[in-house]
Amino acid sequence: VLLTARRPDQEATADARGAESAAAEAEASALASGRRPGPVSAALAQVNVAEAALTRAEAAEARATAAAQQGALPTFEAELARLDVRVQEASLHAAKMQVESARLLPWEAEQAAADARAAAAASWAEVADARAYGPALAAPFDGILDHPGGDVLVRIASLDTRWVQVRVPERERSAWKAGQATSYTTTDGAYSSEGTIARIGTLAQSSGDVPVVWASVRLEEPAPSGATGVMKTLGDGWWP
Repeated sequence: VLLTARRPDQEATADARGAESAAAEAEASALASGRRPGPVSAALAQVNVAEAALTRAEAAEARATAAAQQGALPTFEAELARLDVRVQEASLHAAKMQVESARLLPWEAEQAAADARAAAAASWAEVADARAYGPALAAPFDGILDHPGGDVLVRIASLDTRWVQVRVPERERSAWKAGQATSYTTTDGAYSSEGTIARIGTLAQSSGDVPVVWASVRLEEPAPSGATGVMKTLGDGWWP
């Protein structure tokens, strides 16, 4: 047996009218206040926005890093994505400090807000510096940027092969002076370049039966790595 209880229609009608009246009053109150949330609620809403932005930035950074590792995206794109994560972290930190300041007394809130702005400014300044001076190219050796044309945008030319260590017989040392011009030719004759003596050693070392000193010469054009040859000065002294 199913038993149901039913209220009189007049009571149900009164309840409905009461609910409508309460809703109207709530709507009028909201309109009067402009539907403006309190300071704490507004600050918490900004925290939610900042957290969502940080989540999106972290996801974008993860995708960019993975793509860069696979060679599908330039490395600097991943670096910029990481910088964006730092920006969003700074925004979230500032938003959380605004929540704390909204819960304080007026003078405490003013001080906390100033601290939040200073902290956020410092974080954003750091990121701005990183954007201004980075990302950077890192080469496995010292070199200069050389634009060869064609499809290659940048080639790192090693500076190490511009320097040649020359064995100079000690008796010929007087013919080798710092700043003096030289000429260098590889043993196979495939390469030659002019150069300048940068330094002459003072300590003689034994090299076979002939005591020698070492001279450092900087070439105008990079030589083949590991090449050997003959270096001559404009004077009479020369030694391979």
